Amino acid sequence: MNWLVLARALHVVSVVLWIGGVGFATSVLLPGISASVAPPQRFASFRAFESRFVWIARALVVIVGASGFYMLVGLHLGAAMVLPRSICHPGQAAQPRDPGSTPPPRAGPTREPRSPFECDFIAASEPCLF
Repeated sequence: MNWLVLARALHVVSVVLWIGGVGFATSVLLPGISASVAPPQRFASFRAFESRFVWIARALVVIVGASGFYMLVGLHLGAAMVLPRSICHPGQAAQPRDPGSTPPPRAGPTREPRSPFECDFIAASEPCLF
């Protein structure tokens, strides 16, 4: 099995559980507690749920962050997001030239990338350092 597929599945399932738990607490649990529990005991009832859910939510946040980071590194998108294009593609780095000279013809693609994510995919013949 491809590890990136597993990381994406884990990432999606963790996000769904995390956001679903928050949505359940705000749209189902809080109105249910306020409608059925006496005012002095509302806080204690919600606190009982929250004390159990907070550890699940924290674990899910860690899983989402770790799987997201793994996918960025595994797909080589992290370098394209933080590094300038001249580092990702050293052949296209700016070369010092005389002020009056014309720029040299560009090797590689004829257009600039539309987004930083496109850096690695513009020209397959130009290997990225990462």
